[in-house]
Amino acid sequence: MIVLLFATPALGQTVTLSFGSLPSDQGWVYEVVGNGVTETEIFSFNGTELHQDSLGVGFSGGSHNLYYLWDVVNPSLPLTLAVRARVTASASFPGNAFGFSFAVHTGTEIFGVGLSTTQISDINGALASFDNAQYHDYLLKATPGVGYELFVDGGATPIQTGPPRLLSIDDGAAVVLGSNYLWLGDATGGANAVADVQSLVFSQEEDSIEEVAIDIKPGSHPNSINLGSNGSVPVAILGSPLLDVGAIDPLTVTLASAPVRLKGKGTPMTSIDDVNGDGLADLVVHVSTQALSLNDTDTQAVLEGELLDGTKIRGVDSVRVVP
Repeated sequence: MIVLLFATPALGQTVTLSFGSLPSDQGWVYEVVGNGVTETEIFSFNGTELHQDSLGVGFSGGSHNLYYLWDVVNPSLPLTLAVRARVTASASFPGNAFGFSFAVHTGTEIFGVGLSTTQISDINGALASFDNAQYHDYLLKATPGVGYELFVDGGATPIQTGPPRLLSIDDGAAVVLGSNYLWLGDATGGANAVADVQSLVFSQEEDSIEEVAIDIKPGSHPNSINLGSNGSVPVAILGSPLLDVGAIDPLTVTLASAPVRLKGKGTPMTSIDDVNGDGLADLVVHVSTQALSLNDTDTQAVLEGELLDGTKIRGVDSVRVVP
C-alpha cells in the first residue's frame, strides 16, 4: 500500500511529492499548451519514481506539459526546492534546457532550473555544462527579491547563482502574473526530454524569533519620550534563566528602528546591570531619541535584535510620546 505524503499546505509550510500516484491526484494541476498531449501520454509513476517522456511532442508555436501546484509559496520567506532527478534523453537546443524543469513563482518573480542530459539552465538563460543523465540531488535555495543558489549533490559551493527573473507578460503561457505556485515538467516546445524524479520537497520556514522582556527607561513610569530631545533613551533587555544577555549582539539592536548609539571607535553604548533586582544580569542599551520612528499617537515601541548565533529577538514596552 502506498501512502500519499502530500497534503495541501498553508503558505510557508512544506510540500512533499509522493510517487504512488500522479501529481494530479495530489493537488497538482496538469496543463498542456500547444500539443494537445494528455497527462498519461507524458507522465507515469511506479511507486518510487515519476517518469516523464515528452520527446517528439514539441510544437513550433511553443508548448509545454507541466504540473502546477497553486497557492503554496509565501513571497516574503526564503525558500528551498529539493529535487532528485535525472534526464536520460533530451532534444534541447542551444540556450534552452527546459525539457525537464522545476520552478517557484512568488507572484512577481521566478526561480527556476531546467535540465537536459548535458546542461543546466537557470530561468534567466545562464547555462552550465553538467552530466544530468545519472541521478543527482538538486537543491534550489532562493530569497525573494535577492537571488538564488543551485547546489548539486550536497556540494558546499553552488554550481549556479543569479538574480530572480521578474515576471512579465512576455514570459509565455507557463507564467501567471500575480499567482504563487510551483511547476514541474516540460516547459518548452522543441526541447523535450525523458526524465525521472525520485523526490521533490519544497519548504519555507518562518525565522525563529525569541520574545524577550524589555524595560524602556528603567525605573520610570510612564515611559515618557520627547522626540525633540537631543539625548538618548535607555532600554533594558531583561535577562532570564533562558536568556543570557551576554549572548546579544548590541550592534543589531534597534528600538522603534533607532540603532544603539556608538561611542568612540564604534563601541556601542551599553552596560550590564540588574535593573529589576531579580539577581540576573540585564543588558542596558542607549538609542538616539531623535532616531526613534515614533509619532505622538504611538503607545508602544518594539525592540528587535539578534543573538550572536543569529537567533532573532523581539520585545515590546509601553511609551508615552510627549511634546
